[in-house]
Amino acid sequence: MIEVLKAVAGGGSAVAVIAVVVLFLRQQQEMSMVLTGITERFVSENKASQAAFQAQLGEINGRFHETLKDYQGQIRQVVHDHMIVTRETITAMKSLESTAKGNSLAVKDLQATVKEMGARMQSDRK
Repeated sequence: MIEVLKAVAGGGSAVAVIAVVVLFLRQQQEMSMVLTGITERFVSENKASQAAFQAQLGEINGRFHETLKDYQGQIRQVVHDHMIVTRETITAMKSLESTAKGNSLAVKDLQATVKEMGARMQSDRK
């Protein structure tokens, strides 16, 4: 650049301004290319990152639905088993109630028999 200015002594200032403008434009073009490359890499990496994030969200969502389905199945099974136990408990309690009624009648019959035997024994003693 300095050599160019020495070579053109008379019109040096106009040439110097042109040379400075040309160098400035080259520098701006190089910076623009560098910034364009950085921007393209950023956009590319951002798209890749978003795609990976969406894939992870899809996987998590899939696992969530599978887990939810499993929990619902377990809850259905627990409710079903509870219903079976409740039915069996009711049946057992009815059987126990029936047995208790039968035992109560048997005890009353025994009491009546004991009274009758007691009355006979007393009448036999007299």
